[in-house]
Amino acid sequence: MKINTILILLISLLMFSCKFENNKEKQKNQNSVELNKEVTLQENIDNKKVKVLNETKNDSLRKVVVNIELTEKIKERELNKIAKKIRKFEDKDKYDKIWIFYFINGTKEGSGAWATTHYSPDLEIKILGATAKEEEKSKNTLDNVQGEIIGKWYEEQYTSSSIVLYKKNGIIQAKTIFKNGQEMFETLQEQKVSNGTKYFDKNNGQGEYFIVLKSGDLGFYNKENKQFTFGKPIK
Repeated sequence: MKINTILILLISLLMFSCKFENNKEKQKNQNSVELNKEVTLQENIDNKKVKVLNETKNDSLRKVVVNIELTEKIKERELNKIAKKIRKFEDKDKYDKIWIFYFINGTKEGSGAWATTHYSPDLEIKILGATAKEEEKSKNTLDNVQGEIIGKWYEEQYTSSSIVLYKKNGIIQAKTIFKNGQEMFETLQEQKVSNGTKYFDKNNGQGEYFIVLKSGDLGFYNKENKQFTFGKPIK
């Protein structure tokens, strides 16, 4: 009788131990799946040109905002492919708005995206800045000026334009070429300042001006003397 009781107790303990280990393993697997999901958004896109900067979810608005950094400008079909991968990754039952912002490497997040792919809930793709082809075209026409070239720059985030400063007959000119091919000319004054050389139009009512910085970049400044963007030198 005692032997039977002991056997029953041993069997019960063995069954309990097995159940505990199974539950433990199940929980471990669930945690692993959740962890994998957290890192999969980057991996799921599977594109070396893409870096996921951050992802913000708002359950009450049924909305996800994703900020992406691109190493270079890509075509619309690639934007479409990235957007579809992100849409597939997110919970369709929980989120019907997926807003994706794309920033070119070197530009400032939150100060004007180069492109967007928004699901609201249907997908809409917009390239807000210049395409690679438009950028190249504007750069290639910068040398079509008469005079001594001071410098050439490309500004990505605010104007998507190429700028050349040059001197003709002792007068300093600025030529800006926008992504649509439109050109703008300004006559500028030159002034040495602590951080470089300032170029300004004394008739500019908005008070904006350039500074060729010691780094070689072209700083864009407002009337409060705050730099709001910059152009990178064109070789």
